[in-house]
Amino acid sequence: MAAATVPGRLDLSRFLSDINTAALEQLRTLFESDLLVHGFEQTQSCGLVDRAGNQFWVFDVDGTHQTTRQRSLTTTESYPELHRRSQAATAKGYLGRGRGEVTRTRSTVSLSHTSEWLGTFGAAGNGTPGEDLERACGVIGRYLQQHQQPGMKAIIRLDGYYGLPQFVNRIQHHQFGYLLRCRDYALLQHQALQARLQQTPKQEWMHPESHQVREVFDVGLIDDGWAGYTEPIRLIVVRTPYNPNRAHRVGKRIGDFIYELFITSLAQAGLTGPDLLSLYYGRGGFEKQLGDEDREGDCDRWCSWHPDGQEFWQILSQWVWNWRLWAGFAHHPQAVRKTLWVPPQSPPEMVSESPSAPTIPLTLSDINATCPPVDSPDHGPTEVCSAWARSIGKFSGQDFKLLDERTLQCPAGHRMYRREVRQNRLGDLLILFGINPRTCQQCPLKEQCLAEGSKGTGGRRVTVIRKKLPLEPNVPTPVYPSSSISETSTPSHVEDKGSDIDPPASSPPLPSPPSGQPVLWLDFPTTHLRRDLSHQLRQHQIVIQSVLPHRPLPGPQIEPITRDQRAHRRLTWTQRWNKNTLTDAVVHWNVQLFGISSAVLNWLNKLKPGQPVIN
Repeated sequence: MAAATVPGRLDLSRFLSDINTAALEQLRTLFESDLLVHGFEQTQSCGLVDRAGNQFWVFDVDGTHQTTRQRSLTTTESYPELHRRSQAATAKGYLGRGRGEVTRTRSTVSLSHTSEWLGTFGAAGNGTPGEDLERACGVIGRYLQQHQQPGMKAIIRLDGYYGLPQFVNRIQHHQFGYLLRCRDYALLQHQALQARLQQTPKQEWMHPESHQVREVFDVGLIDDGWAGYTEPIRLIVVRTPYNPNRAHRVGKRIGDFIYELFITSLAQAGLTGPDLLSLYYGRGGFEKQLGDEDREGDCDRWCSWHPDGQEFWQILSQWVWNWRLWAGFAHHPQAVRKTLWVPPQSPPEMVSESPSAPTIPLTLSDINATCPPVDSPDHGPTEVCSAWARSIGKFSGQDFKLLDERTLQCPAGHRMYRREVRQNRLGDLLILFGINPRTCQQCPLKEQCLAEGSKGTGGRRVTVIRKKLPLEPNVPTPVYPSSSISETSTPSHVEDKGSDIDPPASSPPLPSPPSGQPVLWLDFPTTHLRRDLSHQLRQHQIVIQSVLPHRPLPGPQIEPITRDQRAHRRLTWTQRWNKNTLTDAVVHWNVQLFGISSAVLNWLNKLKPGQPVIN
């Protein structure tokens, strides 16, 4: 395409400003339909092969941030109302490493083994991660259905931003496998889990870049309905000694250790705890793909301040990326690349209660458990909870005086009585005190006690807490998991330092599952495919050769020159016209233009339009 026909930035911005939501969704449908019809046909041979021989497809879902800087504008009364062009597409939010004041977040979906983009979903500010994850699961489901694969053959790999129960439940609802970092650090406060962490770690894992050794606790399946997990999850706890000279950006510090949590749905028979850590930190390949997208396609650059227009541009960029992959593969087909992700290991000795023992998750919080009595000896003394009120100039919980177990006195001298007794997920008792709403409405100190804008119809409420007493350190409560929880194998490069759980004497040792096989990663060298095709296109040249006429040229004649010619003075119009006149004796030229390769041409001729995907 000639440079004169390429639209300028202003023309492109005007075009994208006319894009509406209907046109955007239609383009998204065409993009997905083209992916399902013209994508890689050899996808069946790609994937992750675990130690049990099961094959999975790894999908990466992550958000990228587009930041923009704003000029400082005057907001005095003599100036018109402030209006920025970026107001519709951006908002305040997490900026990451970008410089700016406002940002826009887009969630991208990619198949790691082929580097194909499956979709992109953008929104202003920090975006809408819940809705984007739901749409990403829908795209992944249709992709698996097109290739006739079940949902459990997929592994959705996410970062810690999605490590909360509401995001995990969305993936479990679609029955997909998952592996993500968990940021629900309240799980560490459970007594059953603390008992596990007080024992000697069974495995260790070394970071491939920092070479830092970390202790791994493969807890197994846990069930915490109070926290919001609708199905049991497999929990992996990683512990690192705290280093005051090093900034720990991820994790929770408890005592002298930094704890990190990872949750997954994969079985221990196929992937051990260190195997899953190696797989999670392999997300660096996806980060490289995002970087290549910025360099090769300039996908994250701002083309329009219209939200639908900006996302329209990003879908087109991903579409071009996929076609470069497919054309590169047609130009130079590549075999599937086999990578030894984790070497094989010798099967360790496994212990379980029974060969046919069912998978029983470790229950952390039981929402149906009965609440203990208020005078329970297993709880500590009563403490008034300090609330938010002190930070905004209101009476906090510390300003209320506890008279007895059933009576509380407010700062105005009124009596508050016990209304309800609850139990939180940690086993603590929460005693709720209330007061007559009429008393609060007539109180002269209600402005310092009730929240801003409150009508006082419910009255002030204060919570008194009695914390659950910890277990005796000398007599820990043993917790024995099922066979699926304890079936954790140790790779050859991991030191076996003991067992997380001492099984009872009556439990006979059982042979471990066939987990001595290596973990394999099968994919295409997609970077080579994209860059090799671009290199070949740049090497295409235009060959220009001179062709001599059939009759001989006349010999050169030496003619005298004038002083004007010697001094290189400006020629007249007639002189320039006669100088540029073509004659039959002028040399002719032959121009030869090289096109695309025959392999790519044959591939393009075989393409057929497919049926559109209807969402």
